[in-house]
Amino acid sequence: MMTSRPTMRHWQRVAVLALALLLGGMLPMAAPPHASAHALLVTSDPPLGAALDSSPERLKLTFNEGLDPSFTRIQLLDGQGQIVNAGPGSISPDDPTVIMLDIDPLPNGTYSIVWRALSVVDGHVTLGNVGFSVGAGSPRASILPPPLTPPPATALPSLADALARWAGYLFTVLIGGSLAFGLLVWQPAYVGISDGTAADEAASRLLRRLAWIGLGGLVVATIAFAIVRAAIAANTGILEAIGPPLGVWMQTRAGLLIGMRLLWAGVLAVLVGRLRSAGRGDSMPWIIALSLVGVIVLTFSLMSHGASSGSALAVAADWVHLAAVAAWMGGLVPLAILLTTVLRNEQFPDRPELAKLIPRFTRVALMCIAALAVTGLYAALIHVRTLDALEVTTYGRAVIFKVGVFLILFALGAINLRLISPRLPERASWLRRTTRVEVVLGLLILGAAAVLTGSSPAFDALDAQTREGYVEDLTQDGVRMIFRVAPAQLGDNEFAVDVDDHRPGADQTPAEVVMQFGLANGELGITEVPATSEDGIRYTVRGSYLTVSGEWQVAVIVRRSRFTSIRHNYLITLGSQPALGSAADEPPGMPANPIQPDAASVARGEALYQTNCVPCHGVGGKGDGPVGVSLNPRPADLTAHTVP
Repeated sequence: MMTSRPTMRHWQRVAVLALALLLGGMLPMAAPPHASAHALLVTSDPPLGAALDSSPERLKLTFNEGLDPSFTRIQLLDGQGQIVNAGPGSISPDDPTVIMLDIDPLPNGTYSIVWRALSVVDGHVTLGNVGFSVGAGSPRASILPPPLTPPPATALPSLADALARWAGYLFTVLIGGSLAFGLLVWQPAYVGISDGTAADEAASRLLRRLAWIGLGGLVVATIAFAIVRAAIAANTGILEAIGPPLGVWMQTRAGLLIGMRLLWAGVLAVLVGRLRSAGRGDSMPWIIALSLVGVIVLTFSLMSHGASSGSALAVAADWVHLAAVAAWMGGLVPLAILLTTVLRNEQFPDRPELAKLIPRFTRVALMCIAALAVTGLYAALIHVRTLDALEVTTYGRAVIFKVGVFLILFALGAINLRLISPRLPERASWLRRTTRVEVVLGLLILGAAAVLTGSSPAFDALDAQTREGYVEDLTQDGVRMIFRVAPAQLGDNEFAVDVDDHRPGADQTPAEVVMQFGLANGELGITEVPATSEDGIRYTVRGSYLTVSGEWQVAVIVRRSRFTSIRHNYLITLGSQPALGSAADEPPGMPANPIQPDAASVARGEALYQTNCVPCHGVGGKGDGPVGVSLNPRPADLTAHTVP
């Protein structure tokens, strides 16, 4: 008895069934919980900077998205940085955005809740600390983040993370572009051509080879990405992450999606091996293979900022965006190779089907461009929202760069279609050059996308930075300075500048840092205060140096012996500009006092004034304190701004 050999139709049915089952396995992940991309701290109990009369029984942190328990943890440190409670805490069974830690009664002193959070949706890691104090006589806890912490708006993903993301996009685009080119561009070019078998076979071999290269690269890039993310989540080195940290990370939602991506890449490898002629063969295997590429693209979208928004529409828009990039930019590679090979062999006049390549590819590209424009605008409305967020954040700047390169790429495509293609073969060399430039520009766009997806969305990042107070990160003459003011309001503030001096020999010379405070219009004079430091990196000043609404200028001066001094002026606007000396009942622009005028608050205020203000402003506030009389200019007479 003989058994019949399975036909190609049989394998197609099997492939379609397998694809349906794989897609079904993704459905539980296709509706992510509502989030905002990157787990950012929203509230804490105790609040940041709180001065508690007695010890809390429990610490509680609330984030803006669900937390993964495998790597999310909190611990409690005392004022000397010693561990009081190592955690790791527990995520609330009722609210996955909340992590709690029960603690024993604390003696009087200052403490810090140090947290590290892994987003359950996109797998990003965030970290920070919350300071508070216990006991009426305890020093005030700092509300500043650790030294050299980058501002949320301008924080960059690690180089390893960005490279792994870029490689993943690159090879996925190469796979999708090669298969889409064979199905949507090369195959229609052969309709009606009687003698093109040799060229079709050569093109089909090229497309299969590019798909194989893309698959091999995707597997390597995906494994590298998993190791990098496991290292970041476990706060360890990349080599140390290969082992238990990677095994634990692969059990997270992001890890499961990575596993599915590798599985589908294996299935696709089998299908690519069965592909035959792109121009004259059965198109169904190409359709199935291209559909599976779409499933692989979906694994990226389910870990994207769109997935973190909690919207199925946002996930779909991100998928369309990536698929359009693959079909357009990925198709540039086989187009460039085919045109270069044919034109160099001077076969162009004898291959009438090649004259159709540019128009066919342009039609596909135009559809992709339309999809990119619509989905890109939608993503900007979700993740950017404001011009400020677009201008000052890493995410926003990556968007600007990406759009700029995209417009250049679009212009080159228009030149190829309108000016070069109608004049082939005499302008063949121009076509080769522009196509190569387009490929390079495509690589730059994928690089911008890697930075963009590795960074916190613009609106969320700017909002997180605003909650920290005022922060500016700049580098001047080889010296990086991160200047912070917290909470950046009238009255008592913490001022800090983190100094990272890259000049040769600077680390051997101690620095002197001073801050000068004054209204930008000069009406209140200038108060100069030396900053103190415990580690030679962070220099701090604390006190009530921003006393009225208006635009304040804070000059930070860094001096080192035998080095040029560094000076930068920071402008901080608080409320509206007051009219000094106004006869109105209430000083214009002054906010309502949030402190109740009871006996306890008056006593605390008097103690603060005696400690921080009397040396300069004097007992009566007239600027005649023992230190103030030696200053030039003299401290302001505070009684000039009181209301009778």
